[in-house]
Amino acid sequence: MSASHTTSTVCWRSKRTFQKPANGANRENFLTPELAARFNFKLVGQTNLDGRDTYQVAFEPKNPPLPEHRLVDRLLNRISGTFWIDAEEFELARGEIFLDSEVNVLGGVAGTLKKLTYILQRTRVSDGVWFSTLSRGDFEGRKLLASTHIKTTSEAVNFRRVAMNQRNNRRTG
Repeated sequence: MSASHTTSTVCWRSKRTFQKPANGANRENFLTPELAARFNFKLVGQTNLDGRDTYQVAFEPKNPPLPEHRLVDRLLNRISGTFWIDAEEFELARGEIFLDSEVNVLGGVAGTLKKLTYILQRTRVSDGVWFSTLSRGDFEGRKLLASTHIKTTSEAVNFRRVAMNQRNNRRTG
């Protein structure tokens, strides 16, 4: 199967059909049934976020922890957090993810991830259109003998619809 091959899939949120690359490169593939099965989810409540009703859902790894065959398994067994899901469109409005305990690489010899905090905020700008407006991460660890601490923040504001001028969109040639 080539990388350009596509399969037709039904999106669970809106029951619309769309084309997805078969190689799994599409971001819609991130939350797979296998990934979701690694966690326990609990509806914490309903709240208003940016003027919209949301479901607040907490998650934590299954207990006892699932087998750890790869580094990503060790990471997934140690993260928890909360998602705010828009009650009308079932889109992710906010997500917060935290590392509950350290993740060692090669028994801690090659490195250690000591802290992981990630927050994503998304804003609805029109029907079915959501943009990421805040992304904040705080990562701390060690790679071999060097300690590393990375903080990152990205914000986007003042979204507005821009009218396209057809004359400027024509190819010149």
